[in-house]
Amino acid sequence: MNNPTVLCIVRLYDPYGNMVANADVQAKLSAPATDQGYTIPEQISGVTDEFGHCLLRLWPNARGAQPTNYKFTMTNPD
Repeated sequence: MNNPTVLCIVRLYDPYGNMVANADVQAKLSAPATDQGYTIPEQISGVTDEFGHCLLRLWPNARGAQPTNYKFTMTNPD
């Protein structure tokens, strides 16, 4: 069985509506979780491209044994 992840697109803009390139993006689960023997990574990281986009493969929250949520943290390189 392949990891049943979902490809998510994060689009990051500054308060003025400008795309933010090279920003660190982190998605962290609210609690440790497992799914059919897989340990779900508690944190997934990425970096935005020149258009302010970042692709993250996240575990679907509904598949976990308990309800969880992702908290996103983005750090502007400026």
